[in-house]
Amino acid sequence: MKYFKRHLKVLFASFIYIFSAGFPAVAEDIEIFFGNGSSVSGLIKPNVLFVLDTSGSMTSIVADGQGKSRLTHMKEALTDIISDANNVNMGLMRFTKPGGPILFPVANVDAALSDIESSAVASSVVVALGSST
Repeated sequence: MKYFKRHLKVLFASFIYIFSAGFPAVAEDIEIFFGNGSSVSGLIKPNVLFVLDTSGSMTSIVADGQGKSRLTHMKEALTDIISDANNVNMGLMRFTKPGGPILFPVANVDAALSDIESSAVASSVVVALGSST
């Protein structure tokens, strides 16, 4: 009887494992691209943090006939993306060998720079004071 119960447990566990491992988790990510959703305050804007590779390999010249470095191509692409973006929160972070700093906090791309700076200063003061609000 013990032998039967033990094999039944193993069989049941194997059955659960096979059927749960065979079905991947699926989720819609459309709201990331279009900012769909609502809240009490209005439209929920997606948060995008660009992590820019500024390591030494980015100084290599790309073999596309333009004579530009990888870093120059990245800057031009990022400029195009930011110029065309709206209704999104964006930030910039640098990637280097040991890690990198946040260059610009994630904030509304349509907001005035002075509003973003004052908000960043206020939040850094709150963090420095250890406030829980």
